Amino acid sequence: MSRLWNRIPPLVRGLALVAIAAVVVIVLSLQSVLATVGGLLQIAFFLAIAFFLFLLWRERRGDLEAWSEWNRRVFYAAIVLA
Repeated sequence: MSRLWNRIPPLVRGLALVAIAAVVVIVLSLQSVLATVGGLLQIAFFLAIAFFLFLLWRERRGDLEAWSEWNRRVFYAAIVLA
């Protein structure tokens, strides 16, 4: 079995795993669970980006003070938009 698995190209293996996951979701009617998990992942991703930007700001606060007023405003606006 492992020789057969190793002969299959990685792209085909990945697509097969995605197809199997899709069939399981459809057969077990897990669409609402999938939507909930997707929403939670979006929130977690947003929080991870916000945490990264906070760490960047906290570590480089002194460097930011050396920037011009315009550059600081652009940087903070980018953080707000992210």
